Amino acid sequence: MSESRQLPIPDDNPASGTSTPAVVPNLNDGNQVGTETTPQTSQSTPRDLRFWMVIVAMMVIEFLGAIELSSVATALPTIVGNLHGSEFSWVGAAYALGSTAILPMTGAIL
Repeated sequence: MSESRQLPIPDDNPASGTSTPAVVPNLNDGNQVGTETTPQTSQSTPRDLRFWMVIVAMMVIEFLGAIELSSVATALPTIVGNLHGSEFSWVGAAYALGSTAILPMTGAIL
């Protein structure tokens, strides 16, 4: 009862009628036209002390920033209580705004 139909096989030619020529890959068998060869080095560049000092300084900065923000979150109930407030949300926003405003002056950008 059911009749099996075969779907047409699509061709790889685009609608414009042009097609990409088949290219056989050449691995290390001479220079090809239009390609430049650069020597590959298997050794990595040795890292000096200055590089590692910069990495350690960046890690310390990130750690101090995380400690600073978490200390505000920990002290939040005390801060709101001393200011006789009832909501906590404005304290974090005020701290972020204040630290952002002071940052250019401490970095001598202004």
